[in-house]
Amino acid sequence: MHKMKAEYKILGLDNVLLGECPVWDSNLNKVRYLDILGRKSITLCLESGNCEFTELCEDTGALAICEDTTLIYAATTAVYDEQNNAICPFPKERGIRFNDGKPSPEGKFFVGSIEKGGNGALFCLENKNLYPVIEGVKISNGLDWSLDFKTFYFCDTATRKIVAYSYPEFKPIKTVIDFNEIDGFVGNPDGLCIDLDGNLWVSIWGGACVVNVDAQSGEILKKIDLPAKYISCPAFVGAKLDTLFITSAKENDESEFAGKCFLVDAGVKGRKPFLFKNEHKLSK
Repeated sequence: MHKMKAEYKILGLDNVLLGECPVWDSNLNKVRYLDILGRKSITLCLESGNCEFTELCEDTGALAICEDTTLIYAATTAVYDEQNNAICPFPKERGIRFNDGKPSPEGKFFVGSIEKGGNGALFCLENKNLYPVIEGVKISNGLDWSLDFKTFYFCDTATRKIVAYSYPEFKPIKTVIDFNEIDGFVGNPDGLCIDLDGNLWVSIWGGACVVNVDAQSGEILKKIDLPAKYISCPAFVGAKLDTLFITSAKENDESEFAGKCFLVDAGVKGRKPFLFKNEHKLSK
């Protein structure tokens, strides 16, 4: 493992409680991300560092950009559009709220739930219908697709594992990495994203770092230490998608940087985010 002495830029809205779900908005040339517990949808300009935000009505675990440039939000009681119209309700028996999510290559929306008893799931939202694709989930978190779209990577934080599934069948292929098997490893895997080398960048909640994982061998290639303990989610941003943008949370972290975002040159580029297709907002 190569421990990167990364130079990072610190930016983001002040007093964020739980930063999550960053995504590059190429229409605005800005980053969109959430403060889940602060109930804010934040828009950040990388060049100026200026932030704007919209108040949200509920704790909101994920956002996605639609092909018509609007946003959808996966919240506590439903997936909503920007006008607070419910696209589909949250199944109450599946936990406390929606958590991390992303649009798929085909423009569907995949989003999970938090249900620490194990009755949560990763869901697919398609044509206003929500259905489970991975069952028995406790804390649904990081997700992304391989470069050829044939493999789906998924993290249930409670298991401390990242698992590869066949896509779109969702049959388990292998455990990419099991952090339980790494002696002395501090923290739990949270959000993740893929780079153009086909490897994963994984935020480590409670571990004050992001790790770069070889998606084939499971080897940790690089580790980037950061000045906040609870690191929640990475995403590639910028016009060239060549910068890693990383969110964090305050939790019980008294650091002055807790809840801030970090910009890091990871030495590799990422993939343009997929968009949620408008047709899936409507019944058919």
